[in-house]
Amino acid sequence: MIKEAQAQGKSSESAMWKSVGRVDTLLKELKESDPEAYWRFLREAHEDIYGCHYNQSYAEYDLSKIHYTDSEGVHHEGPHWSLSEVVSATRNRSFPEGTTDCDKWVAYNAAYADFCKQFSDSEILNIAYLFYFADEDAPEGKVWKYMNAMRKC
Repeated sequence: MIKEAQAQGKSSESAMWKSVGRVDTLLKELKESDPEAYWRFLREAHEDIYGCHYNQSYAEYDLSKIHYTDSEGVHHEGPHWSLSEVVSATRNRSFPEGTTDCDKWVAYNAAYADFCKQFSDSEILNIAYLFYFADEDAPEGKVWKYMNAMRKC
């Protein structure tokens, strides 16, 4: 419909914003009825606009889905480290251009969940850095792409 309106010269910025408002209403309903479909749609739209990097909303959502058992057998859900703890712990590292603090937050917590049974915090910080950020043939936005690929399996 939008493409047809554009082709006929009938689209305008105000009409597009009015349509966006209607889509927003539908998305609010979808968020309640099917949260996974809601986040999948928004994630794809986010990629279209911002590329393959985390912002606060997506980082919080993905980190809320993390669950793991630590070396003492205790089950945990959510991130081990806060955003500010990750930023502080990694302040002396260099990261690929475009890396967001939220990319780091997700990457380091995902690594913690995977490796906390066998490795210390400092070892996990190094492992995560090497895997997500120092991989010389890694694609742009590796953290985003990896976490999205894991979700599809």
